[in-house]
Amino acid sequence: MTDKSVKNDGVDAPYISVIIPFKNAEQTIGITLSSVIGQTFKDFEVILVNDGAEDASQNIVDAISDPRFRVLKNHRSEGPAGAKNKAMKVAKGQILSFLDADDFWSPQYLEKVLAIYLRNSNVDVVYAFFIKQINSKLSGSNIYPQVLHQGWLCAPSVLSVRSSFLRENNLFWDASYVHSEDDVFSFELSKNACIYALEEPLVFYGAGPGNISTDKRGRAEGFLRLYMDYEKDIKEKCGSRSYAKHMFTVAKTFAAEGNFLKANGIFFRSFFRDYVFGKSKLEADLISPVSDYLSLFKSYASWIIKKILWVHR
Repeated sequence: MTDKSVKNDGVDAPYISVIIPFKNAEQTIGITLSSVIGQTFKDFEVILVNDGAEDASQNIVDAISDPRFRVLKNHRSEGPAGAKNKAMKVAKGQILSFLDADDFWSPQYLEKVLAIYLRNSNVDVVYAFFIKQINSKLSGSNIYPQVLHQGWLCAPSVLSVRSSFLRENNLFWDASYVHSEDDVFSFELSKNACIYALEEPLVFYGAGPGNISTDKRGRAEGFLRLYMDYEKDIKEKCGSRSYAKHMFTVAKTFAAEGNFLKANGIFFRSFFRDYVFGKSKLEADLISPVSDYLSLFKSYASWIIKKILWVHR
């Protein structure tokens, strides 16, 4: 597929808008941007949002002399969700593709994603696979219960969405979330979108040193808020035991960052309230509380060992 084979209805508008928020990503953003420049499909714009970078990230971006690139700056950090929203408001493309500043696309990523949209006019969302990572395989319409039960759909860097779908549903990223904002966006997409899983590993997961996911405590709090906010929907559409499964995972994340007391409180409260006296609505509810608690305890033990080793360095 060549760029000339694609017709964009917008006047002098690129077919795809690539949205990249960044903050203190000097070790990875150069490779990230190179992976975009090297795409086999060329009809795109790149909107970067400097979300308060204090390192050399902006200098690396400034060194790229490509008319398709433009940079927006936040006077104060608004987080990854707020930065993406800022770019979405000015994006001109029919397709919005998101990319984190420490992940990298294979050269055929945009071409293969666009081919799905051109062959399937009913598809609203396309997500590809990460290389050497666990990936979701959920696709289709009316998959909100399945996405809720699974607890996630995809990360931003593998995600592309029709801009018309976002406008029609007035859908943006929830900027009140610092962590788990991608899960919230996935949940909201799956309520109405026709989703296509492009089961090809086309994206490299970088997880640079400044990646927000390395904040274990914030990640744990983000998961807790996520599942508390969607508790009603999960219980109504998936069953209480599905909710217990998620809360066991939340408890494990708190144990992994050393908060064993909170981890136990979350685990046993959900065990008695949601698992013992709860019900399942989906056949996939294969939950083993004993196994989950052992995993929680191992996570806490691992945290203790790391602390001991750090002290005796």
